[in-house]
Amino acid sequence: MSQSILEPEGTAHLTQAQVAQFVNDGFVIVPGLVDPDRVHAGLKELKNKTGIVPDESKTWPKDKNGMHVTQEGIAIDRTLCISPKLKSIVRELAGPAITNEPGLSPILRFPQPGPKRFEPGGAHIDGTRQGNGLTVYPTHFLLLVMAYLTDTDAHDGAFTVWPGSPRQVFSWAYTNNIDLGEKWRTTGSTGAPDIQLNDPTPVVARAGDVAICHYLMVHAASANRGDHVRVGLHGWLKADPEYQYVPKTGSPQRDWTPLDWILRTDNLH
Repeated sequence: MSQSILEPEGTAHLTQAQVAQFVNDGFVIVPGLVDPDRVHAGLKELKNKTGIVPDESKTWPKDKNGMHVTQEGIAIDRTLCISPKLKSIVRELAGPAITNEPGLSPILRFPQPGPKRFEPGGAHIDGTRQGNGLTVYPTHFLLLVMAYLTDTDAHDGAFTVWPGSPRQVFSWAYTNNIDLGEKWRTTGSTGAPDIQLNDPTPVVARAGDVAICHYLMVHAASANRGDHVRVGLHGWLKADPEYQYVPKTGSPQRDWTPLDWILRTDNLH
């Protein structure tokens, strides 16, 4: 029988503080989760398939602010930067059914002229145009991952998150009986709900660092006012096709994942 606990515990690869950050903020940044050899391999694959080198402006397209490489129809190895440790950590956060297929896809932000300052883009939640739209409980995917292959400061096109937003969105939708899927299917929008959120935060990190987010994370791109291409690897981590998420009830138990903690209903009021 599971035993109720008062606060989330650490895991084999994450400290208690890191798990608490994921539960409270909806994301955690894990330093060096992509080791230097995998960072090098990812940048080499990017150069071979696109010709783009982050520090060489002559290789950059002149008419783009950003690029989703796989959406451009460019075939690229999406598994190069997925380490065994990354596989373990995502299972610790979301449960053993989660997979890393088909991998992580490069999303680039190209330097643009302007003051070197943090300029976040439009806040949104992923998954709204897939299948039956966004849902309160997970269906399409469990975790959102952004790994950096280049050092990235706030003004360098940093991936942007709204800390605490997964819990805020869940609480708002659950307590008001909001059908997120129906709302976004009707409007065709991927924007965040019109509720009070915390201020946006740029994910400032070094090459090899990885931000792992809850599926309800409100996030955005930001303008790159730096001098090199920001290379991020984006991915939705889904569950085995046979898996169906079962909502948890009551207070947190020892067998709850950190993802479950964000979806708890016993303390919404």
